[in-house]
Amino acid sequence: MSGAFIVVEGGEASGKSTLIRHLLAHFQAHGRAAIGTREPGGSAGAEAIRRLFLADGDGAGVWSAHEAVALLSAARANHLRVTIEPAIAAGAIVLCDRFYLSTMIYQSVLGGAARDYVEAMHQWVCGGRQPDLTLLLDLAPEAAMARLRLRGHENRFDRMDLAAHARVRAAFLDFAAQSEGRMKRLDASEAPEQVAAAALAELAAFGLAPT
Repeated sequence: MSGAFIVVEGGEASGKSTLIRHLLAHFQAHGRAAIGTREPGGSAGAEAIRRLFLADGDGAGVWSAHEAVALLSAARANHLRVTIEPAIAAGAIVLCDRFYLSTMIYQSVLGGAARDYVEAMHQWVCGGRQPDLTLLLDLAPEAAMARLRLRGHENRFDRMDLAAHARVRAAFLDFAAQSEGRMKRLDASEAPEQVAAAALAELAAFGLAPT
């Protein structure tokens, strides 16, 4: 059985890790090999870079947007080589919390790095690798901030103001509209079980989920 690369994207507190846990449980219950991973991170080298990226003081003022892109691209290349591609080659479904699109949105749309630079770095360092399908968890910024207040702020991205959360959401929706069906929007305001059911329906329609 062939493997596949599925990315879960979305703004802060949209439920990405929760959805991945539900999907992994479903795949495992049906005897389908699957792994969950994250970005930045997912391999020893990438996790080391993650610690640099989210350094003491949250990295605020430490890295420019262009430097952050270089760090994240290096982490992604290691993640692909060490974790993602071997798992896919072995026939597993890889479920990844964030990927290239998050870099484009947070470091370019929000951070100001040139889009051409982000695209070129991804092409040069990661071969332009794209997921087979992206699930976009869409949540209104007001709802995201309410969730963040309840769970606590873990990093500087959690502490963004309402306008920044709104820009992130709008950017994700713009990319989804241009994705030619390779990105599926899910209503992240619903209960986790409902979001998981909607995600599984999208994956099944794409031929990537057992039913």
